[in-house]
Amino acid sequence: MKPKPIKFVAFGDNHGDLADPEACDALERELGVSIVRFPDDQFSAIDAAMVSNGEVVGLLEVKSRDCTEEQMLRDWRAEWLVSYDKVHRGRTLVDLLRVPMYAVIYCSKSGTALFKR
Repeated sequence: MKPKPIKFVAFGDNHGDLADPEACDALERELGVSIVRFPDDQFSAIDAAMVSNGEVVGLLEVKSRDCTEEQMLRDWRAEWLVSYDKVHRGRTLVDLLRVPMYAVIYCSKSGTALFKR
């Protein structure tokens, strides 16, 4: 499945970091969910949970790369490096919670994020 490009008007200066309120706001607007981040000062298996109508509807992992959307799609075929541990922990959570996991990769040179289930 090819990732869905999401164009953000403003994604902030922190390269797609969910700690940036603008990044969270942009994702929430685009996806129609609330994003609940896990504490930054502690280890977390994933970056955030997506909530709709009081229910967790998905898990979210966000990465940032210093490239354009075109480079990500052309040069890397929309693939990016994620550690085995991160995938394994995410898969375990998906199985336990019975919700999908989504990946967002922020392409800092074009201000674009690609979203993939």
